[in-house]
Amino acid sequence: MHYKHIDGVTVTAQFAEENGLRYRYRLEIKLQAPSVAGKTACVVMQNPSYAGKDEADKSVQFMEKVVFQKGLPEFLGVHRLIVVNQFARIQTNQFQGQPHEIGVNNNSAKGGRAKKDRK
Repeated sequence: MHYKHIDGVTVTAQFAEENGLRYRYRLEIKLQAPSVAGKTACVVMQNPSYAGKDEADKSVQFMEKVVFQKGLPEFLGVHRLIVVNQFARIQTNQFQGQPHEIGVNNNSAKGGRAKKDRK
């Protein structure tokens, strides 16, 4: 099953191909009409699925709804959601969490700005 990003957001994604494997280092999801406070929330997940600039996955869509739509006090004023992962390798089945699945640029992607989607 495929999921869409919620309405009213703009998404950028940082992907890479390394040794024949695909990695997603970062998703940055911004409200198109940002709040005055301009806060950012960062979520660290385990490993990415297929979500990118044009398509969400179940976990990313869930986080978008929690952060931007539920009205929870913890997220009031948040206009940007950054999604990074402990392991950057895109793998939805039989995930094992091996060192090579972290990705060579995973630590640097957590602090920098997202690059445009390179699909």
